[in-house]
Amino acid sequence: MRNRLPWSEMEATILASAMHFYDSASNGNRTRGGMKKASDIINTFRPYFPTSSSFRRASSLLSATHALSFYSLTLQHGVPFQPVSIRVSSDPLSLLDRVLDQNPHSYTKVDDLIDIAQNLVAAGLPVEDESEGPAIEVGERELAARKRRAEQRVLGMAIEASLREDDFETAYSYVVNRLTPTAKPASTAPSAPTSRPTSRSGSVPHVSQREPAANAEEEYTAWRAAFLAGRYHSFASSPPSLRRLEQRLELLSQALLLAPPP
Repeated sequence: MRNRLPWSEMEATILASAMHFYDSASNGNRTRGGMKKASDIINTFRPYFPTSSSFRRASSLLSATHALSFYSLTLQHGVPFQPVSIRVSSDPLSLLDRVLDQNPHSYTKVDDLIDIAQNLVAAGLPVEDESEGPAIEVGERELAARKRRAEQRVLGMAIEASLREDDFETAYSYVVNRLTPTAKPASTAPSAPTSRPTSRSGSVPHVSQREPAANAEEEYTAWRAAFLAGRYHSFASSPPSLRRLEQRLELLSQALLLAPPP
């Protein structure tokens, strides 16, 4: 008994072993290969560490990775997705944008994609403050806020994906019914960047850096989605119906209300 490892060292050793199999896995399905070994290790030893935040984060990471495995996903230069891609990414939530781009009609599975995003957040990804380090423990309130920002970001991605696939009705529904930023007095609204570059298609690109205020990203995401949906023109050659024009005017009105200050 004198030589027994401290619990903290045992925990670190077990998690390191699980992550070794995770990083070497070629597929995200937790019933196969390295992912299965990593999952078996976490499930076997987690009861011995019931209050461990590190085990909770590892479980969330495995859940997100397993869910991603059911979508086609190819990274840059034709490299197929592997679990380690999540851990080495500076912005793992951006993988969901690729999922939406590479899997037709996947925007209709927005709740599944939100669940993946929130599990990535629960796993400690992405690190919102690089000075915190990857394993910093955050309070329940902050974790809930990060999950909400992830949900809003995925909704924004899904809205753009639905517009790319000429599904205005779904985009309209998401903007009006689901994409609502946290309300706050206009006098306290944070200043927006002086300029935002546009992509080749003329649309505003995704936010690449986090705004200093807690609600700034939610507000920008909602504004961007309402603006893009409001100015959308269908691929169809026939003129839009009166109902469609009313919907677009509603979205553009919402975009004006949410527009960042000059």
